[in-house]
Formats: sequence, structure tokens, C-alpha cells
Amino acid sequence: MIRSLSGVVESARDGALWIDVNGFGLEVFASRTVLDQAEEGHPLRLLAQLILTDSGPSLYGFGGEEERRLFQELIQVKNIGGRMAMALLRVFSVSELVAAIRAQDVTSLGRAPGVGAKRAERICFELRPKLDRLFGTVAGETGSLAAGVESLADALEGLGFSRSTARSALEEARRSLEGEEPAEEDLLRLALARLQKR
Repeated sequence: MIRSLSGVVESARDGALWIDVNGFGLEVFASRTVLDQAEEGHPLRLLAQLILTDSGPSLYGFGGEEERRLFQELIQVKNIGGRMAMALLRVFSVSELVAAIRAQDVTSLGRAPGVGAKRAERICFELRPKLDRLFGTVAGETGSLAAGVESLADALEGLGFSRSTARSALEEARRSLEGEEPAEEDLLRLALARLQKR
């Protein structure tokens, strides 16, 4: 079983990397995180998963264990293969994708190439019940803070942001205030600052 690989990036195009690993040229279909890190002519280490299908083997690369775990769950969904699961991880970060599934944001999920509304609905239906076990509760909290985050997400959605994008920005804002007792206005201010940079 291939779990990781290290090599020199030869090229990056169309969502895939060519990596020289001790003289072997490997094609790796990569997540957005990996593609953002990859520089031609520079070394790169990434987590990997090999999938064998009737059309042959395909190698997929991830920037962290959460990405690989979410990929593994996605490919268990009916009619979602490795290429489509990776297409989702090129459009969304893990937190954005988890937030979109939790919010059943079919429109946002359908932005990924090849997914469409029906597959997006299937993803939400099959994965939403598993997310708390796999990735924790919304924004890593329960009770009043989680309820507060939801009300702030409502406010951001009213400003024209998608539900998944709003919740992702709020989650990032909460993490930046780790160890503090965040007030709702602080979360909203930081989330808006992040959204305006995108």
C-alpha cells in the first residue's frame, strides 16, 4: 500500500503533477493544497493513495490526513470515483467541503467538474450523517457557540455569500481566536475580512 511519496516536481498541469521519485516518473492527481505547494524543479512530499480500476491504476495526492480521509469517504458514495472526489478537493478545502455537505449546499457542490446536482445531493445524503464522527461538530464547538455561528452564517448568507463559504470563513475566524472566548462581533468581523480577500 502506498501511503506517501517524496520526489521532485517535474511539471504541474490539468490538476495533476508529474513527480520524479528516484528515477520513476509518477503522475499524481492532486488536491488544491498540494497543487498550491508544488513548484517545478523543487522537492515535494505528500500523502498518497493508489486506486485500481478497470481502466488501470491512478495515484492521488493529499496535503494532509484529513484530506485523504475525506477523499476515502467520498469514493464510497455511489457514482463518485477517484477523479470526481479529487475534483471536489481541488475546488474546496476540507473545511469548505465539510461545511457545504453539512449545509446541504447542493449548488456549491455542483461547481466541481462532473458533479452536478444529483451527485451533490447523493454526497450530502450519504456523508452528512458521518461528518460529526469524522470531523467533529460545527466549528469544533457545541451549544451556544455553535448556535451563534449558525446565526452569523445566516447573516453572511443574507449578504450574498454561500452557506458553505460563510461557515468556512467563520470556522477559520474561530480557529484564529483559539484560547480566547470569542464574541460574535469578533467572529463576524474576522470572517468578513477573510471573505473580502477571496
